[in-house]
Amino acid sequence: MKKINIKRKFPNFETIHLLKAGIKIYPLCNIYPTAGFGKNVQVGAYTEIGNNVQIGDNVRIGAMCFIPEGVIIHSGAFIAPRTTFTNDRFPPSDKSKWEQTIIEKNARIGAGVTILCGLTIGEGALIGAGSTVTKSVPAGETWAGNPARRLKRKPQHLVRGIFRQLEVLWNKMF
Repeated sequence: MKKINIKRKFPNFETIHLLKAGIKIYPLCNIYPTAGFGKNVQVGAYTEIGNNVQIGDNVRIGAMCFIPEGVIIHSGAFIAPRTTFTNDRFPPSDKSKWEQTIIEKNARIGAGVTILCGLTIGEGALIGAGSTVTKSVPAGETWAGNPARRLKRKPQHLVRGIFRQLEVLWNKMF
């Protein structure tokens, strides 16, 4: 395999801008020139980031990840090594049939996870290593397995749910 020099392959790629923004890209990544980066982003070796991918501030992407066009990763997310995103349910198809995948703030995705297209991983959600995500994951939940299923909710979401139930009961009583 031939070593890819980002400056040579993409002469318009603004490496100086990336360094000023605190973006660290490890060797042998394939990053398309239309990919957007926030501040303080780390991209592990051998990762591919496609056209028009949007990555927020303080995101860490592990080695050997595949992030195709149509993926949006919000601030504070952690993508562990060998994570694979898809943008096409029935490949190969026209670009018009590709779907968008959204990773919300502070979501954490374990190593070796596959995420199908058209899904949203909610804010603060956790996906266990080796999972295949086939459904959208609500905020604050932990999912794992193949296919991934909900294991638990974060306590703050449970507390909010309890307060909502108490409010409903209070309103019924008075």
